[in-house]
Amino acid sequence: MKAILTVRSKQESFDMIHSLVTNFQVILQNDQEEEEDEDEEEEEKCILGLNTKDCLEPYLGILVSSLAYGSLETIEVSIDFYQLLCKYVKPEFLKPALFQLVGPLVRAINYKTEAYLKIKLLKLLLKIYSLGLDISQYNVPL
Repeated sequence: MKAILTVRSKQESFDMIHSLVTNFQVILQNDQEEEEDEDEEEEEKCILGLNTKDCLEPYLGILVSSLAYGSLETIEVSIDFYQLLCKYVKPEFLKPALFQLVGPLVRAINYKTEAYLKIKLLKLLLKIYSLGLDISQYNVPL
């Protein structure tokens, strides 16, 4: 999987993050439609492949590049991907990659950018905190 997501340029990272978010959203939408057809017990929602050890490793470089160098649109898509991760990946699988996930968020919050984008980033950071993940070491940069 890691080899598949190896990118050669920043633009490839931007294109990849757009594709990933779109694909995951389609998968989730299809799953939701299937669930509406079936009257089964409420299961915990997850994206297969994103709830395993080292599941985030292939995506971290793409997320960092997109947040650090992307256009406003690419940053918004990156935020969408972070939100998908927070919603559909169990916290125990997010914890090993916490430094790589939160560090770029904190840096992006400190960039000179649109206020609405900073608000989205802060809400995302709050969401990560609400999952029970310890982000206290990032208080100083904020």
